[in-house]
Amino acid sequence: MVARTHERGVPVAIHAIGDRAICMALAAIENARRSMPNADPRHGVVHCQITERALLDRFSEAGAAAFVQPVFIDYDMDICESRVGKEKAASSYAWRTLPHSGVPVAFGTTARWSLSIPCAAPGAP
Repeated sequence: MVARTHERGVPVAIHAIGDRAICMALAAIENARRSMPNADPRHGVVHCQITERALLDRFSEAGAAAFVQPVFIDYDMDICESRVGKEKAASSYAWRTLPHSGVPVAFGTTARWSLSIPCAAPGAP
């Protein structure tokens, strides 16, 4: 799927939270770029939470952007180490590393949020 969109010049945003999923996402992006080097859409990985240093380095090599979601840190920090272990937790959420490696980073969220106070539409009675 990544190769097909890459060939057409359409960027993909692959949701990948853990290191295995991020590895698979980067491999798909790397394969697409290798097979069609003249196409240059800006592919990216969404979340990028559980990582290792070598994986962070691959973002730059793959020419991939990181679409990170800091909104999840508050909850995740309480459970991260118990889920992935102390060593991997220490290298996770390392988003500051990415721009220092030349990786474009964008912050956002896919979490559903709404205003707690309804707003009237302009011109509403």
